[in-house]
Amino acid sequence: MKQVKIAALALATVFGAPTVMAQECLQDQYGNQYNITVDPVNKSITGVATVVQRNNELWTLSGSYATNKTGTKRKEQQLTMTDSTNTNQLYMLRGVYPNFAWYYNGSYGAQEATWVACGTPVTAKAANAQGRQGVR
Repeated sequence: MKQVKIAALALATVFGAPTVMAQECLQDQYGNQYNITVDPVNKSITGVATVVQRNNELWTLSGSYATNKTGTKRKEQQLTMTDSTNTNQLYMLRGVYPNFAWYYNGSYGAQEATWVACGTPVTAKAANAQGRQGVR
């Protein structure tokens, strides 16, 4: 089923902006996984993050993105994550896909990251890096 969705997205990308929602599983350099749904009609992103530095907590994701001039490639995007254990805490991931940076309470967190396919091995250096409130 996943291959069918990927193939449909690839075809839609070749022939113009896709018209069906696509599922993605991404992982950052710290091992956090982001299972997201991309809605090309509304240019929105929703999903769940599994935050490994916080004992595999599940955080809710929502966001939006802009495309390139032809509308065929995702570019600037911004996601907001809600900390499941502290509902007053929000984290933002902003950048040009597949790269992003962490932002905390409206300030830049100086933590650049890149998404890769889920299951990509995490290097020891990245896995041990300390971030704000245990989030890297």
